[in-house]
Amino acid sequence: KTGKATWDAVAHIVFLDVCIEEVEANSRPTQCLNAVGYANLISKFNEHTKRNYDRKQMKNRWETLKKDYNTWKTLTQRASGIGRDPNTHTIAASDEWWEKEIHRVPEASKFRNAPLQDEEKMSIIFDKHCVTNEHARVPVPSAHVGPSEDAHIVIDGDENDSGCEGDDLVTKKGKGKGKPKRACPYSSSPATKAAKVAKEDSPTDVQCLLSIMESRSRSLCVLLFNHLCTILISS
Repeated sequence: KTGKATWDAVAHIVFLDVCIEEVEANSRPTQCLNAVGYANLISKFNEHTKRNYDRKQMKNRWETLKKDYNTWKTLTQRASGIGRDPNTHTIAASDEWWEKEIHRVPEASKFRNAPLQDEEKMSIIFDKHCVTNEHARVPVPSAHVGPSEDAHIVIDGDENDSGCEGDDLVTKKGKGKGKPKRACPYSSSPATKAAKVAKEDSPTDVQCLLSIMESRSRSLCVLLFNHLCTILISS
């Protein structure tokens, strides 16, 4: 039976370096490594550290680091403009700010006196699928402007759901049947097109005025001609 994994500084760095190798080798098609990626991670990690960690231990470590990175990115987003403490290098926020954040996300307490270690390496591993709930949700009309009070960065969906079960299983989404087609917002409806054609074919006010003037001009010419004929006959 495999013993409990110990993640000391050496194991931590080796794990990150091998994960980066697999990510750059396209072994992370979704939010986690695929079967090939995990197989390579286990083999390389155990070879470098002379340990015998299995897939479950590797997967648990992946999820733990992803959650830490998720929490740290949320804190830095919410602390935009606050800056870093020159001594601890973590967020230089007030005690009240930290108490509020820790109450909201208890895992944030580990970053009160120290920042996330190896943030740059973790960004390579996790950032591809990093989104915020603020942009993922449909916005609700509100007078409040700025980051949502509950905005929390989530790496590819629910932070409690790894989404890594069945790494080799690829599900193809079938086309929906019986669903009404959505009309293109830039195409005119038949009624709109008919109204447009009718408008184009109907005479304008200027055309009507010209037609009336032309008709009256003809009538005036006829009257003048008849009057001249009457004068000539009389003379």
